[in-house]
Amino acid sequence: MVIGDHDPVLRAIHGVSLVEDLDDFGPTVLAEIDALIPSDSSSYNEVDPLAERALVVARPTPITADQLETWEKWAHQNPSLMYVLRTGDGSARRISDFLTLDELHELELYRYVYSKIGVEYQLSTAFPVPGPTVLGLALNRGDRDFTDEEVSLLDALRPHIVQAYRHAQLITEHRRALEGVAGALGSEGRAFSVVGQPLVEPALSLITRHFGDPNGGLPEPVQAWLNDELDALHSGGPDQLRQPLVSIQDGSRLTVRFVPGGRGPDLLWMAEQSSEPDSTPLQQLGLSAREAEVLLLLTRGQQTKQIAETLGISTGTAKKHLEHVYRKLGVTNATGAVAQAFDALSAR
Repeated sequence: MVIGDHDPVLRAIHGVSLVEDLDDFGPTVLAEIDALIPSDSSSYNEVDPLAERALVVARPTPITADQLETWEKWAHQNPSLMYVLRTGDGSARRISDFLTLDELHELELYRYVYSKIGVEYQLSTAFPVPGPTVLGLALNRGDRDFTDEEVSLLDALRPHIVQAYRHAQLITEHRRALEGVAGALGSEGRAFSVVGQPLVEPALSLITRHFGDPNGGLPEPVQAWLNDELDALHSGGPDQLRQPLVSIQDGSRLTVRFVPGGRGPDLLWMAEQSSEPDSTPLQQLGLSAREAEVLLLLTRGQQTKQIAETLGISTGTAKKHLEHVYRKLGVTNATGAVAQAFDALSAR
């Protein structure tokens, strides 16, 4: 088969392959197909004849509730649809492959549906999904039938549309599962977000409360921290990641961690807790009460002099406490100590 100019075909395949949400799939497919096979009207259909149910996305005019109800009632008279249900063969076919125009005009389907919207000729194709549901496209004309070349073109596009649909279906199911988990975590002040994807609730509220309106992306402090984490991951692996991003606002502390995804997506994991001073969990790291207080102040960004002033001790004493903290935790600097401290505090 010779398709002709391949550029429009490749553009259509590329356009459909970019869809990542099933709600956008039907409209995108209709737009791409219309650019290749002109029609007076077209529709993307999910039809269950046994349950008399249909989901229809139509162009250029959306289908009304009454039209949909009538279509559901008489869908069983469409010979192309019945052929798919009977054989499982969803390849492109015209109604004229089964019926003459006179025979079509005798049907209630034509009288109550097609004649109302000027459909005399139809080309359709169906995609393999679990039965008895039929998922497909229908292209309609009122003045001329579809050519053999147009039938072949739609058949050539069909496997690419099937692949794009399955891709969008998997992404949609994955997103909905994540949203379900996110909703359950939100009541506990916890959330996650997929790196590179728009923030959704409850992560959006947490980030906005602590860093301001993300305006469609990540606030600058969060993005800068994430860039550093990504650089560390790419240069040295997970062991080289630095430390969580922490914000304290209105009595609450938000801890944001970068979680490399491996074969899956990278995530931002968030947990919000009360920021009231409490160094008790840090003593579980093997620290004395005073050393735990010093480490807690260190997690809040205080330097040795500030720690000394806060606790009313000398700078030298504060420095000695920090040395003891590093030795007991098996680290050599504040970054390593703070990372362990956040782990202990987040486990409260």
